[in-house]
Amino acid sequence: MNVVVKQVPMGESQGTRVMKNVLVATKDFNVGEVIYTELPMAAALDVDLEGTGKYCSQCFRALTGSVVRIPDDPLKSAYCSEECRDLAAYQHHSFAFGIGSLIPQEPTPPPPAPRRAAQNAFAELVRSTGRLRPLLTLRLFAHQVMSETYKLLAGVTPAPPSGLPEADTSDYTFADHVERLRFLELEAPVEEHVAMRAVFATALNTDDPAEVVTDERYDMLKGKVGYNAIGVAFGNGREDRPSKAPGLSPGGGEENKLDYEWTRTPLGTDRQVGAALYRVSSYLGHSCTPSTRPTFPKGTYELHLVASRSIMKGDELTMAYVNVDRRSDDVSAKQCLLRRCAQLAAGWRFLCKCERCLQESPTRGKDAEAVEDGAKVEDAVKRFEDAAAA
Repeated sequence: MNVVVKQVPMGESQGTRVMKNVLVATKDFNVGEVIYTELPMAAALDVDLEGTGKYCSQCFRALTGSVVRIPDDPLKSAYCSEECRDLAAYQHHSFAFGIGSLIPQEPTPPPPAPRRAAQNAFAELVRSTGRLRPLLTLRLFAHQVMSETYKLLAGVTPAPPSGLPEADTSDYTFADHVERLRFLELEAPVEEHVAMRAVFATALNTDDPAEVVTDERYDMLKGKVGYNAIGVAFGNGREDRPSKAPGLSPGGGEENKLDYEWTRTPLGTDRQVGAALYRVSSYLGHSCTPSTRPTFPKGTYELHLVASRSIMKGDELTMAYVNVDRRSDDVSAKQCLLRRCAQLAAGWRFLCKCERCLQESPTRGKDAEAVEDGAKVEDAVKRFEDAAAA
């Protein structure tokens, strides 16, 4: 893919060197060249678009004419083709919203009635709250379960091709990729935990869903979605998204800032049609003068990473998590700086210290060193990184 993940130091915390994983180019690129393309591990349309028949629920392609649907789907999802419908069934739908066997020739499929009731309750929770992250988290978990299940059945029931980057070894699993992702510490509402547990329990035909995923583990997965999800927008993005980013004036609306479902996109979350989680692109760090830009030229969720400037072999690749351009409502360069830094702090919990921010605010370097990165890594990953840094 012309890139490699490398571990680099990002500072010290309580006398210990802190490491982070970054994406590095393995060859030179000119401005406008495509560095790589990537399909997501999990994706979900914005809630106001899900089930409307305007976009494919799997690949996000705009729909015209007839659409393909799955009968009695609680989300009423629409698909552009039978291929997308079948891929959705394999990756997440069979687990999350199906009532048949999770795998072919399953000896005892889960009882359909309680399973459908749990699914309907979860779908209503998504619709009533307008929240994207619960659905995207469920699809990520479902894809992980289905991927690991088919891996165990390799040679008996082969899994459909996913289009995801292949690991260098068969020992490197879907769960390994997810484990390495950084996350925000988020706590889902009680009603979300209840709805999610019911979906898990009825899909797996168990009275104790904690055997598979605890509330704490679900919160961590949701935190991985919150930190790493990339907003998918076509062209200049849409203008009719009902969930708008909150005002970011200093000292006001802190609760709304943190509660908003931010996604990484240089157009701004308000412009997306949905969000997706990518294995490789999750390692793109932020810069207000980014070296790359995620694009979606096929009108689907297939990400094409394009060089924004000349890139040399060994350079770290970055993207803009927020709109870093000076907007019409940015009355000054300082206001633009404050806005984008407030968005980054609210969405990803770090104080930006890229070259542009340091030039526009010379004291920011010292301020940034005093603020710890709010993103976390799992304990097992941290132990590995600490050992590598020693």
